[in-house]
Amino acid sequence: MNLKIHKRTLFVLFFLQVLTLLLTTEKSDGQIVFRCIDSTYIRQGQACPPEYEPVCGCDHKTYRNQCIALYGQGIQTVTNGICEPIGIDFYPNPVATTLKFTVVLHDMGPVEILIFNIYGIFYDRRYLNSVTTEHIDMDVSNFPFGLYYVVARTSSNQVMKKFAKTADY
Repeated sequence: MNLKIHKRTLFVLFFLQVLTLLLTTEKSDGQIVFRCIDSTYIRQGQACPPEYEPVCGCDHKTYRNQCIALYGQGIQTVTNGICEPIGIDFYPNPVATTLKFTVVLHDMGPVEILIFNIYGIFYDRRYLNSVTTEHIDMDVSNFPFGLYYVVARTSSNQVMKKFAKTADY
């Protein structure tokens, strides 16, 4: 009887270890995390909407929307919103006249938006109070052609992205 209990205990332990291996993966730092990527969901050429409705994936990366997270990267679990403290998105890029700009904060608060060219010359500066998501249509038709940087910053974080100003056709 003692041997029977011992075999059953070994079987249960073996089963739990196999189950753990199937459901988790180990990072290089030794931390065990649940797998959140299933490559069978990735579909090359899957048409996803272009809207910026950010989601935070279980891999702690922000994706443009849930469709891109699932079908572009195989991310199984997402939460609405960004993972980082601050995020920005804009289109079209390159732009001729109007840059459609969105700034998203993880936690509500003030944010400053700066636009300057590659030489450090400022073209626009805006300060927004108490925002989580703000949509801005920015007229850049009078900006000279070239490369520009958009910086969105709070008191403790900032993010920077580039856009190109082209001719108005």
